[in-house]
Amino acid sequence: MNRRYILASAAAASISLAGCSGSAPDESTSPNGSGDGSNTEEDEDGSETQSEESEDSTPSLGEFAYPTGTDRSGVDAGELFNTHESTLVDAGSLTLDQERVDIFDGNEFSRTLTNEFEANNISVGLTEDGETEQFWSPADEDVAYVRLESGFDQAYRVDERAPPAAEVTGLNEFNRYLTEVEWGEATEVVEVADGYGVTYESVGYSDRLSFGEMEEFDAAITVSESGYVSDLEYAQTEDRNGDTVEIDAESAVMAVGETTVEEPDWAETAREEGVRFDVTFTDDGTAFRLELTNGDEVSTEARVRLRDGRGSASRNLSQALSVGDVLFVGLSETGDLVTDSDGAPEGARGLTGDIRLTVRTMFPLLTHTRRP
Repeated sequence: MNRRYILASAAAASISLAGCSGSAPDESTSPNGSGDGSNTEEDEDGSETQSEESEDSTPSLGEFAYPTGTDRSGVDAGELFNTHESTLVDAGSLTLDQERVDIFDGNEFSRTLTNEFEANNISVGLTEDGETEQFWSPADEDVAYVRLESGFDQAYRVDERAPPAAEVTGLNEFNRYLTEVEWGEATEVVEVADGYGVTYESVGYSDRLSFGEMEEFDAAITVSESGYVSDLEYAQTEDRNGDTVEIDAESAVMAVGETTVEEPDWAETAREEGVRFDVTFTDDGTAFRLELTNGDEVSTEARVRLRDGRGSASRNLSQALSVGDVLFVGLSETGDLVTDSDGAPEGARGLTGDIRLTVRTMFPLLTHTRRP
């Protein structure tokens, strides 16, 4: 679905919010009976000084204004997600911060992500394994301009489609973990950016959260009075065909209704220099047609990889590509990568299943997927 309509359609599908307003604080009366709400003490010289409030104003679990889909006894996951979604849709903008660490075979892989969404303008900052990718997608263009950095090296590309709004806003991840986890009773009330929130901890989970066999799982959420889930944390350990995989992740929604997304200062450079491929699938289903339509020359250092349901192969470009150049890429029956500039390569077999095509130098210049 085009991202222009994702949040609008989500609003139509979401239930209306109810019970989201917090109660107003009680007015206090001053010790001298003035009723002006201030607490003062008189010094020996007759002057008055302001005394500090000593009472904690945080509401108790019994006093908290629970949004639709929650109460003190627990969570109705589907209803809470509808409330979460509709609250964000109505707000129109947000910032999503994510941190994730995966440990596999003793190796640790870290990933940090900052997404900003406002009026269908999208900014994404991703740092993973020492590489940083910054995405900018304006509302009036269904593409993404990307700046790639690693150390002192830098490159630009133009992606053929904008990042999906449901991914940028975290709706997909929050929906999955809200609805596939069994949540216990409310545990405490905490301060959040726009007031107070209530926390819940997991007491069960669905096997659908694991790509193998789940060995350990813990999760927690914080739900704000405003109706959205402001924080999601989970830690899971899985057995995948005898290999242990550990995942530790946290996602935080913030600046709801207050996020603004501006065009970055590098956007014009990305428009002019960013590598962009037009990718189509041949009618006979044996190859991809790539045409370089924008950006700098792609050198023979670029490696092309093609994978389908039967196998994969890769090799470097045999000659550099300039704007206007076309390359057809396929796989042979013997498992080799075959290319041609005029049409589907001779000997290319039919491509089946999930198909993935990539072009990469030290940076990823193209990632294209096709599913049956």
